[in-house]
Amino acid sequence: MNTKEEILNVALSLFNNKSVKSVTTNHIAKEANISPGNLYYYYKNKEEIIRALFDIMIQDEYHICEQSTCDTLEELNNYFKNLFKVYQEYFFMRRDIFSLTLNDSILHEKFLKYQETENTETKKWILFLIKKEVIMDIDEKTVEFLTQNINFILLFWSPYSKLFLPKLNKNSLDEGLHMINSLIKPYVNLVQD
Repeated sequence: MNTKEEILNVALSLFNNKSVKSVTTNHIAKEANISPGNLYYYYKNKEEIIRALFDIMIQDEYHICEQSTCDTLEELNNYFKNLFKVYQEYFFMRRDIFSLTLNDSILHEKFLKYQETENTETKKWILFLIKKEVIMDIDEKTVEFLTQNINFILLFWSPYSKLFLPKLNKNSLDEGLHMINSLIKPYVNLVQD
């Protein structure tokens, strides 16, 4: 692992286990066993580190998206389950997204584009399942409702469950998946070819 990757790994661990606000570049440098000057050679400030982690998280998500066919509800569930795993890995991003985007206009723009892509992808999967008659034919407003609510759960489930459950674990991720399934279930065609 090179120094740049080590900085990101250490920062991710610190951000996930503490508040981003309480972690400084000096903390990151100390944990990575490098000088602050060496850290600044790679990243000018903490915001650059956060943006780099955000970009990696998005790459991980897009990789999952590219590998998913979502031809069935089971495949769609696996897709969402894999997304939840990425969200767990980058937990701080969801926990602190409001303060992070308020304090960094570059990250704010990236996040808005990311959310737009997430909405587009979720809607695409819903429309595809309607076309395959897995989900009944529903009106555009209901498709939008499902899209927004599924993405709301995807965005906020990890911090919500961490707040109300003692430890973010497989069961809490399964509960998030169950919430998404509860939204979709009323629209599932009972009779499929």
